[in-house]
Amino acid sequence: MKGYSPFVPLNLEDSAIPITVMNYTLTNVSAEPVTAELVGWLEKMSHSPRKVLAGEFASQPELTTLSHRCAMRVPTQTRGRKKKGHVRPSVFHNGTMTLSYLGSGAQATDGEIPGIAADLILEPGESRSFTFLISWHFPVVRIKGQYGTKTIPFKNEYMYRFEDANAVAKHVAENYETLSAQTRRWPAYSPHSSKICGPKQTLALPIFPMVSSPAARRWKAAKAAGLPSMASAARCCAPIASISPARTMPI
Repeated sequence: MKGYSPFVPLNLEDSAIPITVMNYTLTNVSAEPVTAELVGWLEKMSHSPRKVLAGEFASQPELTTLSHRCAMRVPTQTRGRKKKGHVRPSVFHNGTMTLSYLGSGAQATDGEIPGIAADLILEPGESRSFTFLISWHFPVVRIKGQYGTKTIPFKNEYMYRFEDANAVAKHVAENYETLSAQTRRWPAYSPHSSKICGPKQTLALPIFPMVSSPAARRWKAAKAAGLPSMASAARCCAPIASISPARTMPI
């Protein structure tokens, strides 16, 4: 299994798509044909068991989608003595999430959890690859202030590009070969390569690895911000960024 988000150096638009790609490769190591199914489950994106989700399933020859629409609240989590130090304030989300399969899949259920099933028959020694996508679309994130009850709305940049998580999945499915090929080329240009800045330059410019790390956020007007947590101390940013140089932008 290989998982990644599209990342194209020097292309911020294609590197800021709210989606994760998961490639699975199955191999029949037996001497007999094997019939099986590979199932992806889309669990509830809300921590509340009472939350009712509105979802829909659609299957086409080249793309199968399963979506949830829900409003949810992620509770506050704190670390450290007396609630000081690393603090993650309450975050309010209202949007969609979609599980997709690049191919024609069937609807599957496990209790209340819906999923997508891909049927397969593998001959002895045969290998096949399957690609699933998880996309999300939360246009406005409302963050509760660290020292008060007022919530502050932040608009994600992708709300101006995509209508919902389904639109994100369709965009990536239509451009999958290009996005995947360009993303897979990136490991050849790691921070440890002589083709770009070395460790000393990486430590001196900690914002670059942060821009391409999971801690990055891209708000309204295409403004990028590196946030190790929603409300961590400013002095935490540089050290955390420096140890996350997985995809440093070439300069």
